[in-house]
Amino acid sequence: MIAERACATILVLSRDDALVLTQLSAVADDRTRLATRADWIVAGRVGNEPAEPPDVVVIDAVALPDGRLQLRRVRRRWRTAAILVANALDENECQQYIDEGADDACVIGSRMLRTRLQALARRARALNGDLRVALGDIVIDREHRRTWCAGRPVELTPREFDLLLVLFERAPDAVERHQIAAALWAVGRNRTANAMEVYIGYLRRKLHRSTCLELRTQRNYGYALAYRETADNS
Repeated sequence: MIAERACATILVLSRDDALVLTQLSAVADDRTRLATRADWIVAGRVGNEPAEPPDVVVIDAVALPDGRLQLRRVRRRWRTAAILVANALDENECQQYIDEGADDACVIGSRMLRTRLQALARRARALNGDLRVALGDIVIDREHRRTWCAGRPVELTPREFDLLLVLFERAPDAVERHQIAAALWAVGRNRTANAMEVYIGYLRRKLHRSTCLELRTQRNYGYALAYRETADNS
């Protein structure tokens, strides 16, 4: 595989663009995705369900006057997410937020905000290391069998997910047809001659949003998940 990286997703609940742009954006990189509430809704499914559960949630105590209510809602909705409250008024308020369920809290103007957020992101990536991996802009959660492409969830059938996993684990090398068949169908099970091409077509269409990866056909051999020639695979 070209790259196998554990990813962390940070959701920022704030109405203060400066907080995101000047302080928190520096945390984002190819292993840490930063999203705002607006991004979350746009990328979500019907009914505004999240595109994927966040690993870390930042709650802006100043920009959101109902910070404690937001904290309770986040804790109920995403029980495993780490919660960092930013811009608390003083140390006493930091302590109150932590007592109410936050994992950490920083006072207004704290120079430790970015450092603490980076620490939470590192912890999330470590926890995700054996479960969630990324190749370009495609992310796979192997335990829960979930997939995201270009930041959006992709609904795959069990067989489509198995096909993607085979190609993902061997990328960018091509996988021979007989190896794919062995992963998708039990030995001796009947299948039509073009069954594999059908599933390749399904998967190719569902990954069309990827800006850097493509599902290639290697004639008379098999298929590969590889970077587009114009993509940056650094």
